[in-house]
Amino acid sequence: MIKDTTLKKRQITWHFVAMYYLVAFAISGLFNSGFLTAYYQALTKGLFIADLTYLPAGFGTLIAALFVLRLDKAHIRSITFLGNAPLRNTAIAIIPLIVFSIVGLDDGDTTYRYSFALSFAAINLVYATMEEIGWRGYVQDALRPLAETYRFVLIGILWWAWHFRFSTAFDFTLFPLICIGGSFLIGKFVEESKSYFTAGGLHCLVILLSYAGGSTNSKMIAGGLTIAIWLGIGKWWLPKTR
Repeated sequence: MIKDTTLKKRQITWHFVAMYYLVAFAISGLFNSGFLTAYYQALTKGLFIADLTYLPAGFGTLIAALFVLRLDKAHIRSITFLGNAPLRNTAIAIIPLIVFSIVGLDDGDTTYRYSFALSFAAINLVYATMEEIGWRGYVQDALRPLAETYRFVLIGILWWAWHFRFSTAFDFTLFPLICIGGSFLIGKFVEESKSYFTAGGLHCLVILLSYAGGSTNSKMIAGGLTIAIWLGIGKWWLPKTR
């Protein structure tokens, strides 16, 4: 395992960080801005993912991360797909999918609430992991020489702008704070697991809880169970590297 002190000694390759961000912003922005939304909905017409217009944005961060990781030869990776405990981290990542599939998620037709929850959670777990390979899999390590507070604040600001939400007062006030807070939460989560797949699981939980707006009993039950299981895993199933 690479020691954190070794990672902090290296210099930040700002030009590669900037390259990552420009590529991610350019590709994802085509969808986050709504520019290609109509084409996406036409292509997916009749499928329930047609309304999930944010999904293609995940390809922006994925492509940008893979592109820069190939070019940045000096980059030292401490955060990988499965991290410091593959079985444990896989369990953490898929817990939201399992729990919500059991509890169910309403899509307007209660007959299919369980199969809908499974499909919706699975698709969003893939999407969230695609996004997190960039923010946590590359940027969090690339900026490691910075003090943790500065690192997470900077990632949060970059993440906020990447969403391309510049229309309302909320977008310029509370939403940046949410992104910065999320950057700290997910960032600390990933520092424990060294896995961006677990970041995808946490990100997926946020999407599941915010789906269709508002709170429902089933969401609160599923969310509470997910967090309780995660706490249990954190207490009793420690990675061997500790």
